[in-house]
Amino acid sequence: MGKKIAVRFLNLAREYLALALRYKKEYDLEELAKRIERIEEGTH
Repeated sequence: MGKKIAVRFLNLAREYLALALRYKKEYDLEELAKRIERIEEGTH
């Protein structure tokens, strides 16, 4: 189970970094929230 949590955390971190690079000046929190929801749906 610890491995799943680690993988999930890394996936979220990777998505966050990708968004941060795309929106350097202004973070799009709504888009980030949508991506996190998509990732979480995919891990269940």
